[in-house]
Amino acid sequence: MPQYTNAYCGLYPPYKKEQNGMIEKTPKPGDIIFALRKNFKGLPVPYKHYGVYIGYKQVIHFRGPKDTEEIDSSKADIIQTSLDDFLSGDELFIESVPENFKYSPFKSLEVIRRAKSKIGQYKGKYKILFNNCEHFAHWCKYGVPFSWQVRKFVTKAGIYGLTIGTVVYSLYKKLKREDKI
Repeated sequence: MPQYTNAYCGLYPPYKKEQNGMIEKTPKPGDIIFALRKNFKGLPVPYKHYGVYIGYKQVIHFRGPKDTEEIDSSKADIIQTSLDDFLSGDELFIESVPENFKYSPFKSLEVIRRAKSKIGQYKGKYKILFNNCEHFAHWCKYGVPFSWQVRKFVTKAGIYGLTIGTVVYSLYKKLKREDKI
């Protein structure tokens, strides 16, 4: 089975070889799954769209209206859709977590129960940094809403901000020493 690793979370596509040589992806009920999207709000920024696979090719996830790429938080809600609808033509991945992960997962039936309990309950509550599809999926599986993507983004933003701030401050000090400001 091929392994895909990531700096903040181990990821792997679930492959199962069939007799005819075809490869079939097979998530199990209660798995956190995601699709790699190619752009965000029309910008070429890849991201992962998360959901909870509940079996029978059905997924529960936090999403806005299907007919728009815009995230309208007033229309976004937790919904149940087909796996094909969830994927929207993108590749399926199943999340795996690092060995030293501090939260224990719930059993599959509890993950599914938690996901189903929130269908239709979150209309207008989507917040990209604090309450998104990844937060929802992790809450279902571990009881704690968190997002590897947000953590990675905030870390990078902090590093870039600190770097830019340091450069600007150094330039300011240099210009001040030279009496140019």
